Amino acid sequence: MLHEGEVLRVNDLRVAFDANGSPVEVVKGVSFRVCSGAVTAVVGESGSGKSVTAQAIMRILPKNGAIVGGTIDFRPRTGAAVDMAAMTPNGPEVRSLRGPAVSMIFQEPMSPLSPV
Repeated sequence: MLHEGEVLRVNDLRVAFDANGSPVEVVKGVSFRVCSGAVTAVVGESGSGKSVTAQAIMRILPKNGAIVGGTIDFRPRTGAAVDMAAMTPNGPEVRSLRGPAVSMIFQEPMSPLSPV
């Protein structure tokens, strides 16, 4: 549940990857919130799960990855708050939010932003 001024609340997010038939949990209980008008940073060592957390929020995890627990409550500028973790990864609901309401810039910004 989002509180006043919050646009994103990640609560106890857990992400696992299938490694030869066995799930390996790589994000273990991450929680944070992002408030309107505030600057929020996710900081950590290489391999600590920052990019996987962002991919989970955007619902663009690789095919062998899945959200196995937690919630991702997001409030677009228009409309009611939604739990993005409960949405089908490439379903119409999440696709309607990607771009207009939520987006990310990858670590190598020149590659994804290249017109080629």
